[in-house]
Formats: sequence, C-alpha cells, structure tokens
Amino acid sequence: MELKRVGIDMSKAVFTVHGIDAQERAVLRRNLSRAAFEAFCAKLAPTEVALEACGGSYHWARVLSAMGHRVRLIPAQYVKPFVKRGKNDRNHAEALMQHVMSPQAGIPEAAQRMLAVLAGQLAQVDAEIAALDKQMREAAMADPVARRLMKVPSIAHRAAMGWFMYVPPTVCWCDQA
Repeated sequence: MELKRVGIDMSKAVFTVHGIDAQERAVLRRNLSRAAFEAFCAKLAPTEVALEACGGSYHWARVLSAMGHRVRLIPAQYVKPFVKRGKNDRNHAEALMQHVMSPQAGIPEAAQRMLAVLAGQLAQVDAEIAALDKQMREAAMADPVARRLMKVPSIAHRAAMGWFMYVPPTVCWCDQA
C-alpha cells in the first residue's frame, strides 16, 4: 500500500494512524501501540507525516526524520478547526490530514494576495540593501582612511564608512584651537 500522507494522533499508549493515497482517499485507519508504531513506520516508504506539536511529538519527529519521512509538526490550535465531530483520536488524526491537505484554509484569499505582494516588496528591499552594501564596500576600499579603519579587529566596511562620514578629520580639531 503506497501512502501519500499520514496523520498521527498520539496519546500515552496508542498511536492513531490515518493515511491517504495519491487520490486523497483514506486507505488506512489503525490504532498502534508504541512498539508497533515504530515497526510500522520503519516499513513505510518515505512519505509526509503530520503530527500534532506536543512534548512527545518532537522525539517522534526526530525518529521519523531519521527513517526518511518528511515530518510536519502542526500546533493544536491549527488542527482544532478541522475536527468535524467529537474529539477522539481517530477524528483528530483525520483533522491533521485535512489541515495538511489545505494548509492555507484558515487564511482568506485577499490576505494571501496581500502576503504575496508584501513578499515581493521585501525581496525588492533586500536587493536594494545588497546593492547599497556593495556600493559602501567599494567606497570603503577606495578611501585610505576607511581602509585603515577596517584593519582594526571587528570594524567592517559599514562601521569604517560611518566613522569616516560622521567624524570630522583631526585636522579640523587642530584648526579650531
């Protein structure tokens, strides 16, 4: 059986596993003990695994990652809206899968568009900062005082140029006396 995703609800003694195939159909619903769960995951082909983020899930995330699975830890508050019926392990494992299948279900479409615009603007600002940083580095290398300042440990081109631009030369101090 080839599983596309697996959602796992963990309790103290029992792991409830909910698996779906490539057609997004539920093909696996099973309760496993701790030992059986680890053996089951070791036999499973590498797949995407969703766990609710809690104390024990971090341990299991490391174990599953070492087995080659892609693990997603999902906070409980993001899973709760996807629980259709009463809270039990089986419904909770299915809700984990629903969240993984539609990770942006809680974000309105208008907000998604705005986030995309903001991400584009942030990338543009990053490019402008990189260009300005390159210009500042070139200016620092061209100036002998800034080059000499950059030889001091922990003074980079930004600090050297800032010092050079805002601190008047010592010649000015001598002329005022």
